[in-house]
Amino acid sequence: MTEPGKIIVNTTRVNTTVIMNCSGDLDVTTAAILERQIEDALRTDPAAIVVDLTELDFLAARGMNVLIAATGRLGDRVKFLVVADGPKTRRPMTLIGVDNQVSLHPTRATALAAVDPAGPGATLSV
Repeated sequence: MTEPGKIIVNTTRVNTTVIMNCSGDLDVTTAAILERQIEDALRTDPAAIVVDLTELDFLAARGMNVLIAATGRLGDRVKFLVVADGPKTRRPMTLIGVDNQVSLHPTRATALAAVDPAGPGATLSV
């Protein structure tokens, strides 16, 4: 468990996909950190960005807005996928309709398969 009010974003790259694993709190005090990480990832010219929220302790509306804004900003240029499952992440996003605005997946494996169903991302063990 991460200290309250903090977020840790660990970024890795698999082929042309950037994977961000977030832990801690994604709220008004930490959202800018994830925004910067997304901007930094874009400088590496990825085909896709996967943001994994399954290790978050808390997800606030401001954090959800970061995900919606990134989806809108990237459009078809870069695939943007979010991994969320359970009461801390997927449930709040589903309740307020974020799941209709972002590409939401229950596991990292399903997100990677959606990046390139026929390619190496579909069989990655991450």
